[in-house]
Amino acid sequence: MTLLEVEDLLVTAGDRTITAGTTLTVAAGETVGIVGESGSGKSMTARAIVRLLPPGLSAKGRVVFRDKELLGLDERAMRSVRGSGITMMFQDPFTMLNPLLRSGDHIAESLDRGLSRSERRDEVVRRLDEVGIDAGEIAKRYPFQLSGGMRQRVGLAAALARDPELLIADEPSTALDVTTQAEILHLLARVQEDRGMGVVLITHDLRVAFSVCDRIYVLYAGSLLEVGDPGSMEQQPLHPYTLGLLLSEPAADRRQSELLAIEGSVPSADDVTGQCSFAPRCHWAAEVCRRADPPLVEVEPGRLSACVRIGDIRSEMLELRRSVAIDAAAIPLVDVVEEPLISVEQVSKTFRAGGREVEALRKVSMAFDRKESVGLVGESGSGKTTLGRCLVGLETPSAGSVTIDGIDASDYQALSSDDRARLRRTIQVVFQDPYSSLNPRHTVGRALGEALRVHDTRGASVDALLDQVGLSSAYAKRKPARLSGGERQRVAIARALAVKPRFLVCDEPVSALDVSVQAQILNLFKELRDELGIGYLFITHDLAVVRQIVDRAYVLYRGEVVEEGPVDALFNDPQHEYTKRLIASVPT
Repeated sequence: MTLLEVEDLLVTAGDRTITAGTTLTVAAGETVGIVGESGSGKSMTARAIVRLLPPGLSAKGRVVFRDKELLGLDERAMRSVRGSGITMMFQDPFTMLNPLLRSGDHIAESLDRGLSRSERRDEVVRRLDEVGIDAGEIAKRYPFQLSGGMRQRVGLAAALARDPELLIADEPSTALDVTTQAEILHLLARVQEDRGMGVVLITHDLRVAFSVCDRIYVLYAGSLLEVGDPGSMEQQPLHPYTLGLLLSEPAADRRQSELLAIEGSVPSADDVTGQCSFAPRCHWAAEVCRRADPPLVEVEPGRLSACVRIGDIRSEMLELRRSVAIDAAAIPLVDVVEEPLISVEQVSKTFRAGGREVEALRKVSMAFDRKESVGLVGESGSGKTTLGRCLVGLETPSAGSVTIDGIDASDYQALSSDDRARLRRTIQVVFQDPYSSLNPRHTVGRALGEALRVHDTRGASVDALLDQVGLSSAYAKRKPARLSGGERQRVAIARALAVKPRFLVCDEPVSALDVSVQAQILNLFKELRDELGIGYLFITHDLAVVRQIVDRAYVLYRGEVVEEGPVDALFNDPQHEYTKRLIASVPT
């Protein structure tokens, strides 16, 4: 039974096109995935379906839910559809949870108004129990008192409170670590099966989409380029863009010699009108691809593609897919030195707030050498970021010692200015969100120029730094708001390189990026290591990323190192139960 039919959905902002004629269907009990890079129009498509577009945007076409045309309804009638018919669940539950309301109150607000107080209280308990939450412990807590995974569970319970027939989940697991992500996806699948509910899953994480969806729509620059079931699409994609996404995804079971990233970034729909939207980035693009906007047609039963050359290039695409699937590169062995560049000995860190103590690190010992790339993996709250901040002086250990290049770096504030400056030239940090670490009012050139001046780096220039990270000198005149996520991260890396450090602490530097941009940045890190002989501590919860970039890895669990070793040995033959659980949680 079809729940939702979307036909020729056009989303515009004035005279600017956001999506150009999206068509899709969702049946009861079915999970449909919409995948694509940021800027492709995924979230705007979802918001148009439920009539929640931001001010200034409008939608045309047909959106039929249960034989009811939604785009023609007035707002009062549409409110009766939202919640009980269709509901949305967002990536960041903070955007849908009121920070001033307790968790249980979010559920109570969404329930039927006709319930008595006791019935409402019982129903809140039942709804929280459905998503695996102990109401007695969690219902009275505010959102900021919950972990990311727990907030997402509360958000799901609130979204399901009025028993919708269709759930639209917009990046519901992207910001979560691998084990929490697996729990949320399993929970979503169980609730869907129990209710017979339809689900539209919007994500740029191909592993997630291919592991849980029945059918996938590939969206790019506002246009649908391919539709099909995930099994067939994974084995043989029928559009070069889908192939590019799959090739950009790092393998979790082996080190690849190189990630085949899609060069460039997603254009606006209007910039590629009248041609194949992917032609400017496509390896197989020909003149015929630039003459007209190709239609989405059935290539084989259940498989649709908008590539006019698919008949000519299909065998080449398949061969490339097969070659990458078996590509494996040896991980270099790094000589162990007696005096490592960085030594962490029995480091503990305790945070105190409101009379409570939280032990973030507990007697952690590690060692890193120059030119070595080391991974630090674990769930959110395991202590990864705390350790990284201790290394660069943003936190001071409660106990233990940190030695960097022969200097006791346990407490940066206790150092002489000369020693502190020497440490800054030895070790630098690249953060997860480059936008928050770049001043939005300053140009790229000013940000890099200040880094060069502060550290008195002679012989270096802004243009040279930009060239080092694959950006032209024209970027010096731009501000962060005019950069894509990948470009901002390149600028952040350039700023860290301004002092010519010997070691970089990289704290989740690719977790917020699309898979194609992630591949570009990972390849950049590899190139910089080869060219500069720089070492890395790569902090991440993505085990596939770890496999591609590091030689050794440490596994942190609740502030303690539970396993350490060469990355292949660690992931091919894990010894600790927690490491085994991490690896088993990776979507396939």
